[in-house]
Amino acid sequence: MPDEKRVADAIGYYQRMWQQAHDQWADYDSFYQLEFDVWDERQFKDRSFYRRSRARNLVDHAVDSQMIYHPNVKRESVGEAGDSQERADRLRDGLAAVIRESSLREMSLPWRMAAKYLTHYGYFVFEAPILDARLMQDRIDSRKRIRNETEEEFKQRQNDVKASFWNPVRINVPHPTSVLMDACERDPDEAIKIEAMPAYRVLELSEYKKKSRKNSEVYQLKNQNPSSPVIVQHYWSRYWHAVRATSGEMGSEPQMLYVEKNGMRMLPFLHTLAGFGMEPVNGTGNPQHSAVGILHGVRDSLRAQAQGDSAKHNLLMRKSFVGMRTSGNPEELRDQLRGGIAQAEEGEIGILPTPDVDRAMFEIGREQAEDIEEGTYSRTLGGVRIPGVSTVG
Repeated sequence: MPDEKRVADAIGYYQRMWQQAHDQWADYDSFYQLEFDVWDERQFKDRSFYRRSRARNLVDHAVDSQMIYHPNVKRESVGEAGDSQERADRLRDGLAAVIRESSLREMSLPWRMAAKYLTHYGYFVFEAPILDARLMQDRIDSRKRIRNETEEEFKQRQNDVKASFWNPVRINVPHPTSVLMDACERDPDEAIKIEAMPAYRVLELSEYKKKSRKNSEVYQLKNQNPSSPVIVQHYWSRYWHAVRATSGEMGSEPQMLYVEKNGMRMLPFLHTLAGFGMEPVNGTGNPQHSAVGILHGVRDSLRAQAQGDSAKHNLLMRKSFVGMRTSGNPEELRDQLRGGIAQAEEGEIGILPTPDVDRAMFEIGREQAEDIEEGTYSRTLGGVRIPGVSTVG
């Protein structure tokens, strides 16, 4: 049975393993969220910039292209009985209905999030099977009659629970940074899941586990706001499941809540890589090289394209809104121009010179655009027609 030290060592080990990959993903996020630095902040802090939505479109259009595929359920027949195939087909249809209904109960469609994580980060995690804790608790509570509850109300509550309990299975595609496993193993022996839960839910969970678990403690709420987030860390192995929690207060130490046997005898996670990356020579299994997203190799081109776009946009602004000059008093001229008319001698008022615009400047960015397309995927997959091509099919 894992103790607190064993759990802490495992969490620290996998966090160090994934740290560089997570830092790399944060850089991908800056491009997807259109927050990347166009200019070097140390040299060009006040220089204006313009970012296209190209990076975001690359990911979203690639995901849209994958969404034509739907998860399928396949069940082979067992035995040689005449109705074995029919029974297998009924089970297949039932499982497919469970998967469809479970996916619709999530805030975001799990299959789309899986495609987005796989495209953007080059890695995704699938968590299943998960039993809906609230439905399970409702089913347990429905066996006992509540004080002052009439017989009719008791039966109605039982019927409501039965109606909603037909599918207690949940499907979850957590953010890849919240689940840590060995990226070199398809079926690893350990996994760490990190999530945030309201303090009151952590307290309720620990109280519930305390009733049936010998190795458990009740969460110490102390003076904490019951709605404030608590970091909950799960340690999973093939035989054990341990949970500890840390409040957001300064100096708070993790508290081991409970350790229980893993009745499934397997990890509730599946993970896979997109294949955009590759382990280098003399690699040590660092997921920084294997968990690589679609934007990895074109980030410099995206930044160079944004710099060219910013330069052209800045030049356009200077050409469109030209400053004025005068040999007289500039404040008087400014006040007169507020009324739309200024009184001045010929040659007393002029406009500031602006740089000449060379036609070749508008070709800037074509090489970057070609490199971005070659380094990601063809724009035709997103429904964009190639210039000069008029045929379809």
